[in-house]
Amino acid sequence: MFAFALLDRTTRSAGSCMKAAVIAAGLLMTAVPAWAIDGSALVEHYIELAEESGIIIAYDTLEETGEDSFVLHNLSIQGPKMPDPVRVHKVSIRGARDEGRNGFSADAVTLSGLNFSTVTKDRTEMTVTVDSGDWSGIYFPDPANLTAPLIAYDRSTAKIGNIRMLIDGSEALSVDAVSGEAMLDKKTNTYRTTAEIGLIRFHTENITDPEAKAKFEALGIDTIKLSVDFGASWNMDSGRLEITEYTFDAPDLGRLAMGLAIDGYTSKVATDLRNALAEQNAADPDDHDAQKAATRKIIDMFGRLKFVSGKISYTDDSLAGLVLDLQAKSMGGSRKDFVDNALAMLGGVTQALDNPEFSGMLSEAVRTFLSAPENFHIVLEPGAPVAVSDIFGAVVMSPGTLIEKLGVRIVANE
Repeated sequence: MFAFALLDRTTRSAGSCMKAAVIAAGLLMTAVPAWAIDGSALVEHYIELAEESGIIIAYDTLEETGEDSFVLHNLSIQGPKMPDPVRVHKVSIRGARDEGRNGFSADAVTLSGLNFSTVTKDRTEMTVTVDSGDWSGIYFPDPANLTAPLIAYDRSTAKIGNIRMLIDGSEALSVDAVSGEAMLDKKTNTYRTTAEIGLIRFHTENITDPEAKAKFEALGIDTIKLSVDFGASWNMDSGRLEITEYTFDAPDLGRLAMGLAIDGYTSKVATDLRNALAEQNAADPDDHDAQKAATRKIIDMFGRLKFVSGKISYTDDSLAGLVLDLQAKSMGGSRKDFVDNALAMLGGVTQALDNPEFSGMLSEAVRTFLSAPENFHIVLEPGAPVAVSDIFGAVVMSPGTLIEKLGVRIVANE
């Protein structure tokens, strides 16, 4: 679940194309005992569902390759606000099955030759291409059936290869590969997922924003190389949801790592939340009272969760030093002058919290890091889980109390 959410978010620059193409043909699916399904009927069903949301789907031909397998040739998907369609040369579905009212499933789905080209409002030509996509063991629940299982498979995988974005004909971004795996441990009823985004290259010399381009030039950065790793687990009985790894690693620049643990997110809560979101989507968008009531219901559900712990860590590998020198130069002073000014402003900001101990801890950590950038850590470890509703309330009424409530600790260069 989390892996594919991450993959979807990562490939959204391809015009929400992967997910739309897959859903349009009934692609993201696998499950348990079911019936073989007619490819044409499956595709037409999803075309009708898409039309209800203003999405236009078309294809040239559908080739039946088995009683439960077929290939779509030259698929196109165009959303209501998309000036141009996403085009996919070929989408292959193997082992498609009808799960009754629960939805659909497939043993494997592959796509090749995805392309999206458009011209933005500022007349910038943008093209996104994806060479290939492979999914296995993917289940697509019917959104109209609120009792459909949240998870109906033990293992699923995804791999997307060679993503490129061109701006006015020049490559601005490329991604070697995106991969993910999700597995259900039936003994502990724990769902574990991992995802990895291989080498991402941002070619800053091809940025169209003059101001942003100038800043990168001043920093001496013409290409940013980045990789992303993600890992999470969800015990559906206890409700413990943990992001065990979420790292962004840019060699020669720096590394950002995050983690989070939350209690109370049981399978029942997840089902209730799904139903509440469905109610919100079904409510009349012009009925403000109905929309507010639905939104309040969702917020209340999140409020019942409990925050267990969290962390953010940054390890510098030259980026902080480059930024500090650039800022100092723009101010016409030294790095020490810039650090002193930053600390003075920081003191004014934290004064409103009325927590001298926290202000001192933060100032000391910031001074230590900015004086000789190595690493910076923000750790949240409350003595006991804190209800998210209490956090919401404290943010509004007394933000200063959150420091002690969440067990905030900030250190540098450890």
